[in-house]
Amino acid sequence: ATLQGIEVLATMPNFDAFHDAFHAVIKEYQAQYPFIHRVDNLGFARYIQALRYCVGVVGNSSSGLYETPLFNVPCLNIGTRQANRERAKNVIDCAYGEESVKAGLKTLLEDRTFLNSLQSVQSPFGSRPATPEIIAFIEYLQNMSSRP
Repeated sequence: ATLQGIEVLATMPNFDAFHDAFHAVIKEYQAQYPFIHRVDNLGFARYIQALRYCVGVVGNSSSGLYETPLFNVPCLNIGTRQANRERAKNVIDCAYGEESVKAGLKTLLEDRTFLNSLQSVQSPFGSRPATPEIIAFIEYLQNMSSRP
């Protein structure tokens, strides 16, 4: 897999285990490679905008499982952090390690069968915001409890 012609937007990790080491690695790579752009945190609105235009998401965040299917974006999920969580067919799981990540990137960037299948990705978490449905259900329960 080649990243030639691809700009990389690297968001800094949260305060999880080894976050300092990941910060250092990302900063080191950014200094070496001009196509890597680092941002501490996009926030939700800018992250969703980025999903609309990206060719893929790589990492081990739950966002890869939850948000990427809504935009038919492929996700390379590295390692076991998201093990046993439900996921859509746009998620490629790989082990830690250079060879495994390279193989996952090759699928994410070049596997035409996989990429074409993303047009019909269905999120296992639904495709509509849950808030209106939750509010309607609470209002229904309130109306039921106020009846004689």
